[in-house]
Amino acid sequence: RASTIDASQKMKRLLNLLGYLVSDLTQNELAARGACRCHKFRSGGFGMELHTYGQALWNAKNATGGNACVAVSRNWIWDPDETLFDLPRDKSCAKHLVSWKGKHGPKGWGVDKRLRRAATTQYLMAHMNSSIYADAMKTAAYRAFTGSARRVVSVHVRWGDKGREMALRPIDEYVEAVKNVTKYSGEALDVFLTTEDAKAVAAFRKAVPRNWNVVVYEAAVSSDKVLYGRHGMADQARNHRESGYHSLVALVLAMQADAFVITSGSNWSRLMEELCLGRDLEP
Repeated sequence: RASTIDASQKMKRLLNLLGYLVSDLTQNELAARGACRCHKFRSGGFGMELHTYGQALWNAKNATGGNACVAVSRNWIWDPDETLFDLPRDKSCAKHLVSWKGKHGPKGWGVDKRLRRAATTQYLMAHMNSSIYADAMKTAAYRAFTGSARRVVSVHVRWGDKGREMALRPIDEYVEAVKNVTKYSGEALDVFLTTEDAKAVAAFRKAVPRNWNVVVYEAAVSSDKVLYGRHGMADQARNHRESGYHSLVALVLAMQADAFVITSGSNWSRLMEELCLGRDLEP
């Protein structure tokens, strides 16, 4: 009973945060009215980049107490053609800078980072190019698990260069987590696997029971050796202009599931968690 109340209160606070964050004017409409503050992307992993922009947007609104325009730098490695998000761009990104750091929400709210990030993540996804949703629905991966009577479990395995930051979780732990979340008793399952690493795909398919239907959006998976280097995901984006697009298609597909197994140390997994927080919220 207590946990249900806590969850309800968190959802109410998240709704309030979304109302605080999203004004009647879009970022582009605000940009048309005057100069924007600028957020310069740091050329890191995609999930980290989205989180830092979200924090910069939050900081700008918190500092002004109202509408705030935050433009993003051009030549962003994850969106080089400027087609993924409907956001204002800044040619030089040398003026009107806004911090992407911060731990505090509006005064007196006591807003924790998890809810702030959920609000900004949902704001960003609401301004993602709608064609990405349409393209996701056309994929073989989508057709492979939609319409099934079975529950779909979404699994995100973050391997690749992540081993430079943390101990990578063995694939058997992901398989065991799927069994736990589904209360597995030997039945067939549909599992949508999200990962950037072809090695993780091979390992997962080898480890799961034979009656599991493992679905992968292959275009978002790579075996490029730069994936395991010092700037793995960033170099992947530099080498493959479409990496950001395919990552977002995979994210849309992953969010169609009924249950989720994620990696707590991954920004991409946290994006999935933040989107889950608002799945049942009314617009």
